Amino acid sequence: IVYRKKNLIDKKFFFPNYKAGEDIYFNYLNILNIDSLLVLKQSLTIYVYRESSVTNGISINVLDSVYARLRIFEIAVNDNHNNKELMHFVLNPVPNIFREVYNKHIDQGVAVKDFKLAINKNYPKIISEFSSAVNNLSIRLTLTQRLFYFLYKINFLQPYNLLRKIKK
Repeated sequence: IVYRKKNLIDKKFFFPNYKAGEDIYFNYLNILNIDSLLVLKQSLTIYVYRESSVTNGISINVLDSVYARLRIFEIAVNDNHNNKELMHFVLNPVPNIFREVYNKHIDQGVAVKDFKLAINKNYPKIISEFSSAVNNLSIRLTLTQRLFYFLYKINFLQPYNLLRKIKK
């Protein structure tokens, strides 16, 4: 994505202070506020894979990317942006991000209780905010996603963990 510097300065768009997902927030915020868009057929992206990246690790900070997506949704709703397709695109990855972070922590031997404590400490409203956004947009969750969120909310993840072990 290429931006006009003047537009960024005029609109005071800057990267937020997230540990993960700052690019998501920045790019979608700009997409919500553009007058025109040019899409090239050829990708000009050079992606550098870093083993030590937050995204590749098991850090709970990956959930910052969920908050980045939720903030974009909040801004879009508050500014009356009615592009449901874009909002679906922004929010669709959230169920898997949260579940994958959970799975990685459990696979590394973190107790469910400790994982939930960390979530409640660092991201106390993440489930309720995501549930609200999903209901607002009518995003369809897969059976596995619905099962995970239901069991997470009622604090009974043993069946989900058992299903994961059987599946492996």
